Amino acid sequence: MGGFYQRPYGWPKDGFPEPQGQYYCGVGASNALGRKVIERAYRCMLYSELKISGINAEVAPGQWEY
Repeated sequence: MGGFYQRPYGWPKDGFPEPQGQYYCGVGASNALGRKVIERAYRCMLYSELKISGINAEVAPGQWEY
């Protein structure tokens, strides 16, 4: 799959990230990985009049929910 990112955003090249503690709910700017991408997607959804109420960083790096 050349050119495609084959692991979740913010995860190390080999293996898995550290335990979830520091990432829980994206506390801290260094732990809210992918925030700019998610905020742009959120604005696009609002512009498209999709019913959405917010975004939330979850327990793993790069894991978000709408």
